[in-house]
Amino acid sequence: MSTTRKEEKPTAGEHMDEVTEETRTYAALWLTRLRRDCKHLDMPFAKPHRLETALGEVVYEWWHSSARRKLSVYIEGQQATYLRLWGWDERGRGGPMEEGECDWLDTCRLLWYWFIT
Repeated sequence: MSTTRKEEKPTAGEHMDEVTEETRTYAALWLTRLRRDCKHLDMPFAKPHRLETALGEVVYEWWHSSARRKLSVYIEGQQATYLRLWGWDERGRGGPMEEGECDWLDTCRLLWYWFIT
């Protein structure tokens, strides 16, 4: 799967992008839809860790330590992408990962089901 993710940190002298109101609004809508779908499908919902990056993204992250899974959703403008990681060892090393788009519905449900089980 090809990546559309930018580098995590701007290099020295690069401009750091501010998170736009469009991104914040879409991120809130994205999370509301996920919460509503979880309720409708009688699946548990966990509040994510939320942060804003220097690249102008809103990021939601969830960790499931007993299952050794992590789900991150990166939102910029009106586009959402995910990165999922699983199977790391007790030192936090390794584990397969996958990334892709999650701008809705079936993909998000499958990702969430993967995360909670």
